Amino acid sequence: MLPPSWLFIAGRRVKYIFLAGSDHDYSPKLKERLKKKDLTAQPWAFAIEQATAHIVQSEHQAQLLHQHFARTATIVRNPINLKRVFPKQAQGQTILWVGRSDQIKRPKIALQLARCCTEFHFTLIMTLWEQNIFDDCMAEASTLPNVTLVPYVPYHEVERYFAGAKLLINTSVFEGFPNTFLQAGKYELPIVSLQVDPGEMLSRHSCGLLCNGNFEYLQKNVRQLMTTPTLYNDFSIRCLEYVRLYHEMDNIIDQYERAITSVLAINPNQASFKTMS
Repeated sequence: MLPPSWLFIAGRRVKYIFLAGSDHDYSPKLKERLKKKDLTAQPWAFAIEQATAHIVQSEHQAQLLHQHFARTATIVRNPINLKRVFPKQAQGQTILWVGRSDQIKRPKIALQLARCCTEFHFTLIMTLWEQNIFDDCMAEASTLPNVTLVPYVPYHEVERYFAGAKLLINTSVFEGFPNTFLQAGKYELPIVSLQVDPGEMLSRHSCGLLCNGNFEYLQKNVRQLMTTPTLYNDFSIRCLEYVRLYHEMDNIIDQYERAITSVLAINPNQASFKTMS
């Protein structure tokens, strides 16, 4: 939900940039809610339609914005500092999952995968979000000897787990551009994703394998990468190359500066703007 400040911004005709945080921001369901006179959808739609400019994370988000709101966007990918906080462990064998205990991130699927792939060890870093899912996952994980479930890790410590892992898995329904994908690239971890492919990082840039929502493919692809060194090494190298080319922090900062400057230039008489996400 947008904060009440959007009313002030709209009334004062202050320029602002709408920063997309997820594909869901431009969901066609928003238009459906507007047709049903859903009052909670109106502020969000107004913010999208009245924004001076939009900055999105991927081509897919730009397409959603244009398709459903007839607006164009500037694509600025998420940044990452490629200096490694923790040294990479060459012998890491853990399959890593990172996310929240909710119906979007779907940690239960990661546990289901661990139950099917008992030959591999899984580490799940799961932040409490929905209590019932959290409790169910904690109980199930306690029955799986090949699973370590960590209920909370401070952000500055998360990369320690990437440094010690071999593979990242993703089971989300949708994403924006998850930081976990960038952290995987930073530490040269190929990604196996059940459903999401932000920026076509997997299908186009060969940073891992996409399973098209098929759980059997998820099992197969995990086993293939964990047991085929040549394939694994190819994906590993491409992961680091991808984040270095498209997400390196200094380059992204320059792109934001250019985008903001262009917004300020739209009306030379007005030099203030707000950001929204």
